[in-house]
Amino acid sequence: MNIEEALRIIDTVLGSKGLNNVQEFVLRQSWQNRSYAKMAAESRYDETYLKYVGFKLWKLLSEAMQQEITKGNLQASVERHARTLAQPVTTPGDPTCSLTDLVPEAESPETLNQANLHVESALSDSATTATIATLEKALSQPQQDWGEAIDVSQFCGRSDEQTQLKHWIVQDRCRLIGVLGMGGIGKSTLSVQVAEQLSQADLNSFDFLIWRSLRNAPPPEELLVDLIQVLSNQQETAVTLPPGVNGRLTRLLHYLRQARCLIILDNLETVFESGERVGRYRKGYEGYGELLRQVGEFRHQSCLLITSREKPKEIALSDGNQSPIRSLLLAGLDIKDGRAMIQQRSMLDAPDVDWQRLVEHYAGNPLALKIVSAAIEDLFDGRISRFLEYMQRQKGALIFDDIRDLLAHQFERLSQTEQEVMYWLAINREFVSLNELQSDLTSTPAKQTLLEALRSLGRRSLIEIKAGHYTQQPVVMEYVTERLVQQVEQEVSLFNISTSISTLFFNHYALIKAQSADYIRATQVRLILTPLIDRLLSNGKPWLEQRLQELLATSRHQPGYAAGNSLNLLRQMSVDLSGYDFSGCYIWQADLQDVTLHRVNFAGADLSRSVFAETFGVAIIVALSPDNMLLATGGNNRTVCLWQIATGQKLFSLSGHTGWICAVIFSPDGKLLASSSMDQTIRLWDTQTGDCLQVLVGHTDVIWSLAFSPDGQWLASGSDDYTIKIWQTATGESVQTLREHTDQVKVVASATLSGRQIFASGSDDCTIKIWDAATGECLDTLPEQPVLVKALAISPHGLLASGGADCQFQLWDLTIGRRLSTSIQCHYPILSLRFNPSGDRMLSAGANESVQIWNVQTGQCLKALSGHSSGVFSADWSRDGQTIAVSEFNSTLKIWNTQTGHCTRILKGHHYAIASVAWSVDGQAIAVGDAAGQIRLWNMATETSVAIGKHDNWVWALDFSPDGKSLASGCFDCTVKLWDLETKQSVILPLPAQMVTCVAFTSSGQYLAVGYYQQGKILIYDRVAKTVAQTLQLEKAGIWSLAISPDDRYLVCSGEDAMVVLWDLQAGKCLYTCEGHISQVHCTAFSPTGNCFATGSYDHRIKLWDRATGDCLTTLMGHAGQVFCVKFSPDGEWLVSGSSDGVIKVWHVETGICKLTLCGHADGVSGIAFNSVLVNAETKLQQLTSGGRDEMLKIWDLSTGECLKTLRACRIYENMNIIGATGLTDAQRLSLQSLGAVEETPI
Repeated sequence: MNIEEALRIIDTVLGSKGLNNVQEFVLRQSWQNRSYAKMAAESRYDETYLKYVGFKLWKLLSEAMQQEITKGNLQASVERHARTLAQPVTTPGDPTCSLTDLVPEAESPETLNQANLHVESALSDSATTATIATLEKALSQPQQDWGEAIDVSQFCGRSDEQTQLKHWIVQDRCRLIGVLGMGGIGKSTLSVQVAEQLSQADLNSFDFLIWRSLRNAPPPEELLVDLIQVLSNQQETAVTLPPGVNGRLTRLLHYLRQARCLIILDNLETVFESGERVGRYRKGYEGYGELLRQVGEFRHQSCLLITSREKPKEIALSDGNQSPIRSLLLAGLDIKDGRAMIQQRSMLDAPDVDWQRLVEHYAGNPLALKIVSAAIEDLFDGRISRFLEYMQRQKGALIFDDIRDLLAHQFERLSQTEQEVMYWLAINREFVSLNELQSDLTSTPAKQTLLEALRSLGRRSLIEIKAGHYTQQPVVMEYVTERLVQQVEQEVSLFNISTSISTLFFNHYALIKAQSADYIRATQVRLILTPLIDRLLSNGKPWLEQRLQELLATSRHQPGYAAGNSLNLLRQMSVDLSGYDFSGCYIWQADLQDVTLHRVNFAGADLSRSVFAETFGVAIIVALSPDNMLLATGGNNRTVCLWQIATGQKLFSLSGHTGWICAVIFSPDGKLLASSSMDQTIRLWDTQTGDCLQVLVGHTDVIWSLAFSPDGQWLASGSDDYTIKIWQTATGESVQTLREHTDQVKVVASATLSGRQIFASGSDDCTIKIWDAATGECLDTLPEQPVLVKALAISPHGLLASGGADCQFQLWDLTIGRRLSTSIQCHYPILSLRFNPSGDRMLSAGANESVQIWNVQTGQCLKALSGHSSGVFSADWSRDGQTIAVSEFNSTLKIWNTQTGHCTRILKGHHYAIASVAWSVDGQAIAVGDAAGQIRLWNMATETSVAIGKHDNWVWALDFSPDGKSLASGCFDCTVKLWDLETKQSVILPLPAQMVTCVAFTSSGQYLAVGYYQQGKILIYDRVAKTVAQTLQLEKAGIWSLAISPDDRYLVCSGEDAMVVLWDLQAGKCLYTCEGHISQVHCTAFSPTGNCFATGSYDHRIKLWDRATGDCLTTLMGHAGQVFCVKFSPDGEWLVSGSSDGVIKVWHVETGICKLTLCGHADGVSGIAFNSVLVNAETKLQQLTSGGRDEMLKIWDLSTGECLKTLRACRIYENMNIIGATGLTDAQRLSLQSLGAVEETPI
């Protein structure tokens, strides 16, 4: 018997009680005979607590199976219980179970084993890292997530159907129920009405209730992540879950067994292929069928209810009165209920016979009755009899087969403007404002009559209206969308050069809106663009490409969406657009973020509302304006950017800083933006004009954090110079310098407490201090923290949250100066914390691929905003609590709606800054890793490069194996890859999924040292044994660099706490710690003899250390910026250093004299490597390669200091011509130029 079979037996025995996450974890580990100590080590649970859980578990199982069960006899006891059962788990005729509940025949043993691995991984890496009290408390409280459920406050009728569904769900405990019927018949409203009744306190028997609409056809993988996040109390996310449908279904079924859940999926028909046989799933949506099959077949204690116009075959095959799978076919409303529903919304009145004829004619279809009753009021003076007489005179008018017939009839009666509005509402896919509809329309008459058209459509019941926003019911939206696709298909197919482009739908409507929220744009691609392409490709791809080029030529200088639509279609077809001519075209709503546009001509084009790639590099910090209109970002490109949140348009690129931007913050009134930098200055900017108003000078090191006082009069800054400065905002004067910290100050925060304005500061001295903003008095020093403080936030109620590298945040009550007992685990080093405006919610983010929202009072994770592809540098919460902005390690910005949990906008920064370089062993090639995750090999003979592969983030480290056959790469995407240089294929080494900063081979090539930022550890990986041979652990700081001595005996490493540590690899112990640097030590290197090593620091200094004693031999000063890299020459005579100031210095090791200063890089130098070129039999030329954040690779002659070559990879918009192009802000134009765009007059 395996563990899965045992779990099914135990689930059956326990019934509705089930096992919670912790109990299942203990059970699985005990099944494998693992000790409690080992469980604790793997899960981070306390060993004593796990023993207590085990004690309670064995007692529970003993009572349920009526035999004594212990950890030691667990397997034998469960097997014995299975044999003694009179019936093997199921009972013939029992409608709630079958043999397939125990043995799912469709799954192979291999599939189950893989699923089990995912289960164990999820339990150990995700669910089990939460605090036990939090998890168990969350599991015990019923949770409801209504998604986009509609308002049913005016629900009418269907009492029998409600009773039937509730009986199936509560009494019969059906596992799968389908509510079926034609469009508009009321399936959605009935599902919400029943769910609301079941959610009432006296009826609620569910631990979870989830309602989801499928009208935008989310892929099954995404839906499963959404459901599992809710059911796991946000413990499992897209990051921790297996990637495919099967693995995720395994986890979903786990939760459906563990808790009593009611899940409702509305509009399932959207995932079916239209025009095909009933129940055939769209390509890529077959996972929905597997979801229905497994939920219906496998035993659990939950219920999945779907609504659909089509009956899924998974329900049709097993539907029956004695089955746990049921279906309800909705008929129309009866005469009484139909009349009551209409009279809720109108003043219609008539004799009973007229009401009978009206309701029967439209088969009691609620939507049809709403639409036709509006027409009766408008056109027939509210008299049903006149309407019926008119309909009788129309040929075939009294035939009602489907709601689509009525919609087609109604659509033809609409005015031109009303039809345009209907098409735009279908394109927009969700509630939109009047202003947005106004901007969508192309014709002046339509814009002038828009408000009247909306009122008319509202009266006709063709649109939904809520708080000044407009949308359509799903059945109406589907009908209008299909009508749009059919019309555009016909236009493109029949187009010829004599056709007037201005009359075409193709020119009047955008098929996708590049400026829409990202999830809406993805839906537009799925439901409009892709179906249109599939239909048009029947004539072949070459024909379609040629036809789109003809449409482009005809649309030149014609306002409208034709050119943008053509470009979006070509992009979706993966056509190479290099060299295309779009000059003079109106390129509206084109999504060009990830499109290579080499030599494309946009001269004189109108690029309004199109979206391009951006160049903000790595946005280290983000801030939202108080009015939630603007987003400020700052990062490694030394520029502060201001963005319009609604459109994603860059408004300003604010230049002036000469170092990385470390902090940005808006003043409380939003009129000022403050920024700080590694250049040791603070700048104040006017948010309306982008002008720099003041430059604040006074700090002597990096300024990491800023905070305005609540009234905006003061600005606090925290620096690596160990001080906090208080500045007067109006004058820019430094009025206080606070010096009580004994190490670098990383974070500051502000609040009002008991009428007094305060600042809080967190430092690398592991303390938090509270200051009076006006006087500078230190009011309190909170007890020392266990780790460096990386994030602070203060709530309106005086709670302070602090977080750091120990993967948890602490809460402090500042009114009494004490830490609360709550310590909340986050599973990742915390870099950002924010309270919401009311102070009852907390946002946490850091070195993980999700942002979490917590209930401050209970410590429960309420929501995990997953979907991030890398760790998070910074996050901010808007003043209204509706928006969260996030910056990722991989140059991506995301805007989230906290109400819906949707990511509304993604801004991708294309940045090719070089992060690492390495010469090949034979000296013929240079490997380069960049900020975009790309690894390129440059052939020095041909000066050309080839991309051998990609990571998903900064490639911080590269090293060739001594035999020259392999290349190791380490990345912030938490992987180490080993590349075969002959095949260009890679393998991911089986190492922890944590951010990698450095890699180095030993001289034998058997071992690879890997340094991690997150937990300050180094692993020595054995390539032969394919396992970790040794682990070196620092106490607090993350690792930034390492170097191995030439004899492989010693390893030196450094990190962010200014410490340098030397290890004896043979003994596996720390020999000594070198102290002397006063800031982060970013780089290390051993000399060729191994007698000394060099370190370079953010304190602008380089130090040489004696390897035998650990003494500092000399300190080299001369750089004006942080030292990013150091390297000894092969003969050991010279030491070369590269800095954030863009300068390379060549030092004589023996004397410490700087021989050469090499200038040429426009930004920091992040990587250097040596190569010896044989000039003749006696002479070797020492060449140096340098890679910079300016994306340049330079080759230098060290004998003369001459730059021999400058190499650069092609950028995404290389030689794209934008001369005379309109619709771009100055900031956007600069971004495009930095990505390769040019402004050249066409010849």
